[in-house]
Amino acid sequence: MDEKDWEIKVETDYRTGKARHKTRIVDKDGNDYKPEPLTTEELLKPKWEPKPQSEEEVADGLKEAFVKAQQTEKWKEIQKLIDEEDNDKNFKNSLDLIKEWGEKNKPKTLYQICMEWWDDTFTKKETSLQELVDRIDKEFIPPNSNSNDYQWNKCLELMRNKLR
Repeated sequence: MDEKDWEIKVETDYRTGKARHKTRIVDKDGNDYKPEPLTTEELLKPKWEPKPQSEEEVADGLKEAFVKAQQTEKWKEIQKLIDEEDNDKNFKNSLDLIKEWGEKNKPKTLYQICMEWWDDTFTKKETSLQELVDRIDKEFIPPNSNSNDYQWNKCLELMRNKLR
């Protein structure tokens, strides 16, 4: 029965001295609406069934739902928490890597270089001051680099020239 085919009527009965309201659903002819009994199959049958879709339609629907979900505030809050957690982990990992690299590649001090050369003078017997200068140049003074500016490279050259 369509919505236009019926209406709700409220009747009031004053015969007993008390107001009694009776609500009825009537069709356009004034007859009471009596629903037809449902069978067990009809009761157990789902009220809604999805329409069959192709794989492409399912994929498009999922993509669309994912895009809509990404635009919600809840998604942004969760993404922010994930990013903060990742940043903390990356920062800790970076610090650990820097520490580890620094321990492995710890530059020698000028004192250490001089002491190694001094020990070598007593074990090899054939060392020279030029060898010490070469060691200092190689192990202590950083190499020139294109990424550094001109003044830095100029300073390194000045150190090397004064050393010789």
